[in-house]
Amino acid sequence: QLHRFRQLGYTVQIFDSGSDLGGIWYWNAYPGARVDSEVPNYELSLPELYEDWNWEEKYPGREELRRYFEHVERKLGVKKDVRFGTRVVGAKWDEAEHEWVVE
Repeated sequence: QLHRFRQLGYTVQIFDSGSDLGGIWYWNAYPGARVDSEVPNYELSLPELYEDWNWEEKYPGREELRRYFEHVERKLGVKKDVRFGTRVVGAKWDEAEHEWVVE
């Protein structure tokens, strides 16, 4: 979604309580952690990402997913629009400014 919003000309910010990309896969670090869906279900459907990425496993584990997130970062530069170590506790739409005010 971040990539698409950028293409549309929006300024977007992601808030993540983790300290690196991956969402739930930042936190899922238990032995044997892996996806429950076959790839390509787990990859982003952007040619610039899948044309030069090859999955090693049909059901990738955490380490391979982490490498994929690094690949996504190299291609899309996601991190510049992510506030890591941040939790959202509320959000209100400011009608006068036409923007979200996030706490």
